[in-house]
Amino acid sequence: MSYENCKDEISAIMSDKSKMAEITADNKKIKHIRKLTDGDIKHFYKLNPVWFSYIDENLAEKPVPGFYAKEIATLYPSVATYNDDNAEDWSEKKLIPIMVKAIQQCHKRINELEREVNELRR
Repeated sequence: MSYENCKDEISAIMSDKSKMAEITADNKKIKHIRKLTDGDIKHFYKLNPVWFSYIDENLAEKPVPGFYAKEIATLYPSVATYNDDNAEDWSEKKLIPIMVKAIQQCHKRINELEREVNELRR
């Protein structure tokens, strides 16, 4: 399907609210899909979680966990949101797939180590 045909189809769906549900995260008509690689994940382990309190107490009463937006922007530019080219915030939704892939890698490594330990115990 050409870009123009896809663009026309998206416009038709957007104009018809009953068809809006047809646009999903895995709609291959509007996205190029690529699996996350080890290279995509390596930066994840460099992130430094912090606790922070808002200066304006109306935003949140208690400290909340988070990351520095500038650090996110350095490691994953597409995850950050910008204001005048300055990283201002980041999207949890965009970071979740990277987190899941990192957890899967850890799980795989744990299983490998458990197998090795079991073999050594024999």
